[in-house]
Amino acid sequence: EIKIYVNKSGSIKLTFTGTIDKLLYKEEGDKAYIVIIDYKTGNPDINLKNTVYGLDMHLPVYLYLANNMKDIKNVEVIGFYLQHVLDNEIRKVYGKTYSNIKKDNLKLLGYTVDNESKIGLFDKNYSDSEVIKSMKKNNDGSFSSNAKLVTDKQVDVLIKLTEKHIDNAFKE
Repeated sequence: EIKIYVNKSGSIKLTFTGTIDKLLYKEEGDKAYIVIIDYKTGNPDINLKNTVYGLDMHLPVYLYLANNMKDIKNVEVIGFYLQHVLDNEIRKVYGKTYSNIKKDNLKLLGYTVDNESKIGLFDKNYSDSEVIKSMKKNNDGSFSSNAKLVTDKQVDVLIKLTEKHIDNAFKE
C-alpha cells in the first residue's frame, strides 16, 4: 500500500491524495516499470469509456498518482488492474475444480500495455496468463480478442485526461 500526495498550485494551493492498494515496480536503467492493483470485495468492473465524462475514474486516478510520485521516477506503465478478493460465493463451472475456479477468480481484471517486453517483466507466462484475466495469445502469435490492451499513448492520454478532471474539480 502506498499513499501519494500531489501538490497542485494555482490561486489556491491544494494537495490531491490517494492510496494505491498495491504498486509493483521494477527499476531497470533509468525507468521504473509499474503495475497498479486495486483490491475489490464486490464485483469488479472496469470501463475506460466513461472517463471522458469524469466517471469510473478509480484506476485512472491511480495512474495519475503513480505518474506523479516523488520517490519513483520515469514511470512506465505495464498494467492497471482490479483484483476481486473475498469470494463469498463460488459458482460451479463444468470441467473445473474448486481450486481452479478460486484461482480464476483471483486473476487481475484490467488493462495491459500492448508491449510484450513490458508484459514479460510482470508476467512471464503472459501468452496463456495465470495472472491476468483474458490475457492469451492465439496460435498465430496475436493476442486474444478478449485481452484488454492499451498503447503507451492511450495511457498518456488517460493520465492527461484525469489531470484535466482533477484540475477542473479544483477550479470549481
